[in-house]
Formats: sequence, structure tokens, C-alpha cells
Amino acid sequence: EKVVIMAGGKGTRLDPFTRILPKPMIPIGDKPILEIIMDKFHQQGFTDFILSLGYKAEIIKMYFSENNNRPYHIDYIMEDKPLGTAGALQLLKDRITDTFIVVNCDVILEPDFSRLLKHHREQNNAITLVGSVKDFTIPYGVLKTNGQEMLELEEKPSFHFLVNTGMYCLEPRVLSHITHGEAIAMTDLLILAKKQGDKVGVFPYHGQWFDVGQWEDYWSTLRYFAAVE
Repeated sequence: EKVVIMAGGKGTRLDPFTRILPKPMIPIGDKPILEIIMDKFHQQGFTDFILSLGYKAEIIKMYFSENNNRPYHIDYIMEDKPLGTAGALQLLKDRITDTFIVVNCDVILEPDFSRLLKHHREQNNAITLVGSVKDFTIPYGVLKTNGQEMLELEEKPSFHFLVNTGMYCLEPRVLSHITHGEAIAMTDLLILAKKQGDKVGVFPYHGQWFDVGQWEDYWSTLRYFAAVE
């Protein structure tokens, strides 16, 4: 199966870093996050990658052309203009004929991909989201009131949500929902697919998940990888 990595965004949450480097080239240790993502897939047998590029694409292409001894194949699709987190997938219409995986370039997670694909096919999904449980603690005493009367006080409550990790399993027919040259977010594609009668499912993931899309998460990811190496 092919793995498509969405690597065309500007990474504005990591400004000013990304004024110089594109977000996929952010280093984690001695490799850019984009290469780490591909290495994680390759460890489970994936060898065919397509990178969706846009902002500062030449820097990414130059890096991978100069370091071309990797045991996997890399191809590219190019946005002429920003197409959102899913719009560029339309460029794959004639190039993908089987189930494929899509992942954002700022997340590192390691589900069992064979289980993900098996789940996707057994459920007969058109799209499967990889979902992870996230715990959020409100750092205050939360009040429940009736007008100005206090009814309850709950100290620092915790909430659990199943959230979208930014990794998806898709059937090629989903690409027909994307209009050529029009920007669309992956979240809007999911809603559009459901409206068209496609089945959209969730694959629960319970392992480590790193999202380096903003500074606080980037630095915590660096600390984790430095500790385990």
C-alpha cells in the first residue's frame, strides 16, 4: 500500500522557524520529522511514499535527492496553490488504485498498520480515522450554578475525548469527492464523504502520539526522543 504524507503547509504555528525551513524539515534528533515518519512506516514494511508538497517544496526535494540511499521509494505531488489538508489528494486520482494511508507531516505515531488496514477492510469503510484518547484536566475548581447560587464545585475535573490524530486510511473512490484545484480540509472531506453515503469509521489507537505542530509539543517531543535514544 502507498503512504501519502501531507507536507505542503506553511506551519505558521511554528513561526519564525518555518519562515526558513518548511515544517516537514523540522529536526527531531539528526533527522527531519518527515524522514522519521517514513522510517516508522518502513519498519512495518511500507516502501512506497508520496509526499504532497507546496511551501518551500524545493528544500524538501533537495534533501531527499541528496540522501538517496533509503530503502524505500519517494514520489511527489505538487500544489500550485494552497489546497487545504486534503485538496492535493485530487492529484492522485489516476495514480492510486488501492487502499492507501494519509498522514499529516507533523505527527508521529506507531499503530499496527496491518491491523489498521485489516480493520478498515473488515468494516467496509471508505475512510477510517485513527483516533486516540486524550485526557484534559481543567486547572480550576469548576462551578455548577443556578443563577448566582452554587450547586456544585468540582475541583480540577478531568475529561476524556477520542480525538483525531491526523492519520487516515482511504479508499481511492473517496478522491472523486474532491474538486480539482479547490481547497478542502480533511475534516470537510470526511463530512462530504458521509453525505455521499460513504462509511467513515474510527480505529482506536492507544500508543504514543507526538504532534509537533506547535512549539510546546515540539520541545516535549525532542525531550522524549532524546531520552529514549
